[in-house]
Amino acid sequence: MATFRAEPDLATVALATQLAFLTIERIAELGRRQRDAVERIGRLHSEVDGQRSRAEFEAIRAAMESAQAEADKERARTADQLRSDAEGRANVSEESLKLANEVLTKLEAELEGLKQAKEKSESEASAAFEAGKSTTFDDYIEEVPKFENQGFRHEQKQQTVFVKMVLMKRKHEELEIKKSVYGDGNKWFRGSIIGKSSSGPVYLATLKKPKWRLTHLPVLMAVKSAEVSDSALLQREALVLRNFHACPYIYRCFGEEVFTSDRNRMVYNLLLEYGSSGTLADVVKKTGGNGLPESDVRRYTRYILEGLDCVHSAGYVHRALKPENIIIVPIITSTGTEYIAKIGDFGLAKKSEQARKIFRMPISYKQESRALRSI
Repeated sequence: MATFRAEPDLATVALATQLAFLTIERIAELGRRQRDAVERIGRLHSEVDGQRSRAEFEAIRAAMESAQAEADKERARTADQLRSDAEGRANVSEESLKLANEVLTKLEAELEGLKQAKEKSESEASAAFEAGKSTTFDDYIEEVPKFENQGFRHEQKQQTVFVKMVLMKRKHEELEIKKSVYGDGNKWFRGSIIGKSSSGPVYLATLKKPKWRLTHLPVLMAVKSAEVSDSALLQREALVLRNFHACPYIYRCFGEEVFTSDRNRMVYNLLLEYGSSGTLADVVKKTGGNGLPESDVRRYTRYILEGLDCVHSAGYVHRALKPENIIIVPIITSTGTEYIAKIGDFGLAKKSEQARKIFRMPISYKQESRALRSI
């Protein structure tokens, strides 16, 4: 008996091939969605930790304010009682009246001293606020470094203190900030230009509602902006920074935002970590040509090498590493304020499969960092 073998239909083969490609694309899309979901879960965990820290700070602050109020009431009651007793003994003897008056004078002087201290504190806060409105905002931050964003774990507490200091004199909406052609964001005001990057100017930004708890954004940020049609470098930088969210030696990215400005321009904005101490170039310039202390050079070098290890481990080349692109961020620790050098401006960064070969050295960057620590 003869056996017949059916030839494959070309249309069927093409359809099967197309279905296979669609299946592969669907699997890749599911993988991307899973990765985005994991990143979102990480951000939510971080936000929850920040909310918990801020709640603890608010409870401590409320207890301190309650204790202060009770102390003020006790002083007032004591003064009233002493005054009443002095008046009751006025007819007893002139000597008793004189003694009572001295006590009252001392208490009133103490109360006046407390009042003057309070007025001085408000005056200093007002002066700091006015300094913050000028273009020399960095000098203001140096005067009050403890109120600045010092790292993710501490930022909620520090932002709360900073906001309360600014609100002593006026509401945040009264800031007289020179507007940019790009306008303000949905949740933040745009301030003056604080620097330049490979993709354009960098602006200082402040939250519109500093007390708003349902946000992961810090009170102060650096914002890079460009029209959507010219935002290729910014979008590339945002894509690169997604790989370094967990690295403490690369400046943080808080997200992207696209909106239509008052001039009907579609604007792309990249929200980044703000370094209140400026760049490494600024720090060197402030030495007046004397150079940095050797201990600072070792410390900054170690931080930069740690950051480069993160960059190269992810398969990227920075391509624009210079002092102007190293930001200095103050961090409050148990022993005082520590200044961390972080790598910034990834607009020219490039993905390279040969990155590790190009930058391979006799010892790894982590080993070199350990060697620097031992010097």
